[in-house]
Amino acid sequence: MPQTNLFCRLVGLLLVTVAWTGCQRAPAERADLLIVGATVVTMDAERRVLPDGALALRGDRIAAIGPRAELEHRYPAARRLEARGRLLLPGLINAHTHAPMTLLRGLADDRALQDWLENYIFPAEARHVNEEFVLWGTRLAALEMLRGGITTFVDMYYFEEQVAQATQQAGLRAILGQTLIDFPAPDHKSVADALAYTETFLQRWQGHPRIRAAVAPHALYTNSAETLQAAAALARRYRAPILIHLAETRREREAAQREYGLSPVGYLDQLGLLGADLVAAHCVWVDAADIALLRERDVGCVHNPSSNMKLASGTAPVVEMLAAGLRLGLGTDGPAGGDRRHGPLSDWTP
Repeated sequence: MPQTNLFCRLVGLLLVTVAWTGCQRAPAERADLLIVGATVVTMDAERRVLPDGALALRGDRIAAIGPRAELEHRYPAARRLEARGRLLLPGLINAHTHAPMTLLRGLADDRALQDWLENYIFPAEARHVNEEFVLWGTRLAALEMLRGGITTFVDMYYFEEQVAQATQQAGLRAILGQTLIDFPAPDHKSVADALAYTETFLQRWQGHPRIRAAVAPHALYTNSAETLQAAAALARRYRAPILIHLAETRREREAAQREYGLSPVGYLDQLGLLGADLVAAHCVWVDAADIALLRERDVGCVHNPSSNMKLASGTAPVVEMLAAGLRLGLGTDGPAGGDRRHGPLSDWTP
């Protein structure tokens, strides 16, 4: 009988201990920064909007997103940032730009694209663009993009190695395309030299966690068929993206139809460039057949309304593109092409 009583007391003590332990607060989790009080807009499967939300960061990773009260309970010791009255949302993506051209902003107004390029931009680049120009122009662009909420951008320019260095220093993500063009450029005087430089650039940045090197033949009207195909072959050898300006103006479309009997989209497809690895900027002068072909080939297209307005290039059929299911991004184009600070929210950021 005494042994039975002792056993019952031990069982009772065990149950009380278990119950008491279950009532204790769960141990706090580690976080380096807790942002609290913002309206949090998520990109998860539920597309949640949390009016009094919070976000916990651990190192360079998001540890948790949720209601403020819940995360304050889980991460009591974290460094706090009060964000009441602010929006907290995923970083914006600038899907087409020429970052170093911050230093050419405002160069020429009231000019159509070809006049603007051939009589103002190309001559200015020939005189002024060098490695130092590209480095400092990109640093300024990085500041403007970060201030405007852009955390990722897609770039095409010369001396793209310097763009990559500045991007790495700024902590941004980017797809960076080394420009190929048939006439002597600021960084290379021949296509062969440009291709060799581009291959080294692709090798140098392979496997980087934030920067992806790409190949960027400028456009149909500045590159021969041979250059376009060589660029695509190089990119695909390294599984790199291909960046190009496509169907930007009525003049480009009419020239392609006159010379090749095809639209710019159709001609690029004939050359074998259309594919899921191609990012085509502008796509203003496309018809229903072009849109269907772009969708069939799974090409990514980028709408650039600011530069299209400045250069009077036209208005892309965005509604039709979205209805067709095209992958469509939004870009600022180069700062000289829109004469504004480099970021969609910059003009309104206090």
